[in-house]
Order: sequence, then structure tokens, then C-alpha cells
Amino acid sequence: MSANLPSAKPWYVCLCKPRREALAVRKLEEQGYEVFLPMLTQWQKARSGWIRKKPQVMFPRYGFVRCGRPEQSIAPIRSTPGVSGLVRFGAFPATLDDATLAAIRALAESQARAMDEERTPFQAGVDQKASQCRSPIDRAITRETTDARQQQNHPPRRRRRRYRLLPPAQPA
Repeated sequence: MSANLPSAKPWYVCLCKPRREALAVRKLEEQGYEVFLPMLTQWQKARSGWIRKKPQVMFPRYGFVRCGRPEQSIAPIRSTPGVSGLVRFGAFPATLDDATLAAIRALAESQARAMDEERTPFQAGVDQKASQCRSPIDRAITRETTDARQQQNHPPRRRRRRYRLLPPAQPA
């Protein structure tokens, strides 16, 4: 029965203004809220090799916030600089349970650990085929498209005839 009851301090989904997530996090923490903004680090190809780009937000414009004190209200969140408001379903704010947020947190932390262990996204001496780099979904779509084209047995394409324009005839 307690598994179905909402937790005493639920996590709310906060909608931030474009590219203002860091400001929103800082201001919400100053007000005493607990804030979680999952980040991802990406690689970028440069002339000198692969370099890490600065961390990017996992869910652009979205963050997770919950009240730090039991008596704290969620009303001031919408007037916080960098925040557009809370995500709502009708009159009710969207909430996440602790298990869902823990899964998101674990995903972000595992990606950060993997980035710390790797020096580059590709290792020297390891052959990579284009088909290995794509996801299984991409490979399946490519395979289906290729099979469909082969099954249609299109007639060979006709060659276009090219005509050259002759200069206008000279009057005699």
C-alpha cells in the first residue's frame, strides 16, 4: 500500500527558460530547494583529434526540483529567475518518484564515469565499421529499405538523351 502513496517530498519537473538552466539551478538552490540537473559530456572532432565538449544538459530546458524543508511551498518556483514554471498536467504539477529520478541519476553518473575512463571515443588499433557504429534500429531500417528496393525489381533506368542546341541559322 505504501508503494502507491506519493512520497512526502516528491520531485517536480521544472521548465527553464532557454539556455538558462544553470541560472535556474543556482537561484533555486539559494532559496533552499533540492535541485537535480542531469548533464552529459559529448565528444567533438577537432584537427588535433577528439576533444571533450563542455557538459550539456541531458534534458534541455528541464530540471528536477523538490522542497528542501517540509513547510516549503512550490509557489515561488515559477517566479525564480531562469524558470518558466512547473510542468503541469491540467491543474496538477508533474511529479517523479524517487526510483525514476534515481534511474536518471544513475544513467548520468555512468556516462560521466565512462567519459573519465576513456581518453577518446575511439581507441587506436580497433577497426570500426560503419555498421558497428550505428544503433541496431538504424541497421534494421537500412536492411528493410534495401530489401524492399530489391523486391520491387525496378526496370533499368532509361538513359536521357541529350540534345545540343544549334546556333540560329544565318539569313541568306
